[in-house]
Amino acid sequence: MRLFRWQQILLILVTFYAGQVFAAGKIDDLLEQADKVRSSDRVSFNRVMSELANHKSQMSSEQFNVLQLLEGYKAGIEGNYKSAETLLNQLINSDALLEVRFRAAFTLANIQSLSRNFVPAFTNLNLALSWIDKIEKPELRVQVLISAAYTYSESGLFDESQSYILQARQNTLTDRDSCLLGLLYRQNMHSRNETYEGEQVSEIEQACTSANERLALAFMTALDAQLLESKQQHAAAYTLLQDGLAAAEQSKYPRLIADYYLGLARTSYALKEVTSATLYLDKIHAMSQSLGFSMPLVRSYELQTQIAEESNDISRALKFHKLFLKADRSLLDSRSEQQIAYHLAKGELLKKNQQLALVQEQFRVAELENELRNQEAQHTRLLVVVLVILSFGLIYFAYRLFRRHLFYKNAAENDNLTQISNRFHFESQFSKQLKRCKQLHKSIGLIVFDLDHFKKINDTFGHEAGDKTLQAVVRICNHFIRSEDVFGRVGGEEFAIALPDCQPDKILMLAEICRDAIEQLDCDHIVPGMKISASFGVSVSQVSGYGLADLMRNADQALYLAKHNGRNKVEFYDRHGAASEQLQSTKLFAAGNGTQD
Repeated sequence: MRLFRWQQILLILVTFYAGQVFAAGKIDDLLEQADKVRSSDRVSFNRVMSELANHKSQMSSEQFNVLQLLEGYKAGIEGNYKSAETLLNQLINSDALLEVRFRAAFTLANIQSLSRNFVPAFTNLNLALSWIDKIEKPELRVQVLISAAYTYSESGLFDESQSYILQARQNTLTDRDSCLLGLLYRQNMHSRNETYEGEQVSEIEQACTSANERLALAFMTALDAQLLESKQQHAAAYTLLQDGLAAAEQSKYPRLIADYYLGLARTSYALKEVTSATLYLDKIHAMSQSLGFSMPLVRSYELQTQIAEESNDISRALKFHKLFLKADRSLLDSRSEQQIAYHLAKGELLKKNQQLALVQEQFRVAELENELRNQEAQHTRLLVVVLVILSFGLIYFAYRLFRRHLFYKNAAENDNLTQISNRFHFESQFSKQLKRCKQLHKSIGLIVFDLDHFKKINDTFGHEAGDKTLQAVVRICNHFIRSEDVFGRVGGEEFAIALPDCQPDKILMLAEICRDAIEQLDCDHIVPGMKISASFGVSVSQVSGYGLADLMRNADQALYLAKHNGRNKVEFYDRHGAASEQLQSTKLFAAGNGTQD
């Protein structure tokens, strides 16, 4: 039967609309599928992403944003870090849904951790964590906690990583979440040379198998082999690694492949298969460009040197020994930079929060002043007698307002717990002293210190005990600080002292006195039998100049060196990263006959 023209048009419109609805549903299904298999099945993920690329013209803006998120993730795992950062930064700064920007922020933090770019990694991670209370989906809140655990683990901050793992485990977890959290937990325990139960390992492997997380299973196999190797079961470790080698190589993940090659080389060497060991070590050497200065590369150079020495190949031994020294030093420098990046990001976040609180209080004061002006305008229309009475009331109100203004000014400049300068006010006063000392050509120094294992005090005895410990440390240090010095709390358990018009030997002596005083501090009134200590870093203008950032950074590096050398120490920064002979002798004189760890 012939249709009228308007009926034909209606049929075309209905057909077109139905096609659009079908296309939109198909795109949503593909996006969900890609997101589901992105870490478990790289082949399927790449296939779905190629299919999604053919539907870009049919996507809504929300669908396109999700695709861009997945493209950024894909670029990151393939090693295209710049492309990944561009895509994900565009999303973070766009008007996309908060959920998408939230995922982009912690995904970018993971990728930047993978590329060892820790300063922006911590910045983006802190941004995502600041949004967590606004995210409705509990599974996404778990994902950002996993991301935080991964970022801190990669930067060597294993205690912080473990705390985020515990937070995540308080939620309902999928098999994939349990797998990734279990793998991170096991890696942290392994890095700290701590043991873990076999039942825990079985539960992690079962979760990874259920989630089909092949990459995680490959990492688990590498850890199993390392455990067997530590028990001198070299043949079993070699067999386990050989069985998993194909899966590791198929992952295209350089660090995982290098772990397998190194394990096979070590077990082959232990089994007297020197030729086979050398073959695997040469493979690691060929991958050196993609590995950077990582632990597998350092250990491979060390083993190459040992093999060459045993075969009396002096030139080859010398070559690999030089490579080992260079890689080992670079790895140590990288770890130092990771610690500094963490402290810088933490300090910047604290500084921004303090500045925001100050701005909010200034805005409140402005509102009160505006309210006062409005009241004054109304009172001018009242009778003389009422005006006199109200004048007294306004004077009293202005007095209270002035007192409140002074109160908030003091609160904005001082740390509420310890009553010394907060980071924002400390840096302001330190900058003034630096400018004055530079103009007068006088020496100025900086001491930065924090309490060793302070997190254990909070975790074991509670935050009240931790707060009392911080107050006790400030009280004892105040006994030795001059009136012109600037003393501030620049982090949770981190403090800084700026010492204008003070020579380096006196600065080191003060640091040693404070260290000894903290070590001898009687904490029985807080927790009976508790002992505390602190690690100190010192920088001076003669070495670091008069730049605030340079003095802070160099003091932080010296602090990290004190931590690295065993804690409860004072370290001085010079251009070689260690104390000069003259200043070192001064420090030892100040310490008396005491010993250092």
